[in-house]
Amino acid sequence: MPSSNLPAPGTYDLNVYARSTVTGTFTPRVVRVIVADPPDVTPPIVAITTPSAGATVSGTTSVTATASDNVGVASVRFKLDGAALGAADSTSPYSVSWNTPTTSNGTHTLTAIARDAAGNETTSAAVVLTVNNTPSDPLIAAYAFDESGGTTASD
Repeated sequence: MPSSNLPAPGTYDLNVYARSTVTGTFTPRVVRVIVADPPDVTPPIVAITTPSAGATVSGTTSVTATASDNVGVASVRFKLDGAALGAADSTSPYSVSWNTPTTSNGTHTLTAIARDAAGNETTSAAVVLTVNNTPSDPLIAAYAFDESGGTTASD
């Protein structure tokens, strides 16, 4: 049963005495005990901070997340629609640059996964957003005319 009265992690020598049932004498023995840190079973906490849910993004967009852990965060990686988005980031603030023109226009889902050194992982709440890389006024072609020269056509 766990106890809050355990000694600090380290190596301890305990003096143990055994009593002989035949002679009644006590024999001292030294028993070495090693107390280790308890294993880290607490997963990190992670949340995407930008872009926000419901946002419309275009061009190059920064995706950022905050993460914390009782021991320390080893890395945060991002996923777009379940696929890796960039490399894992091991330095806070955790972020990745997303070139949205490589993604189809429409609704997409971002998540962040935080991992600690013990291998515990947590996935953030999903952020659903819209990619819109359609120009607002698409230019099909542009021509320059010199009205002072050229030929005239008549009907």
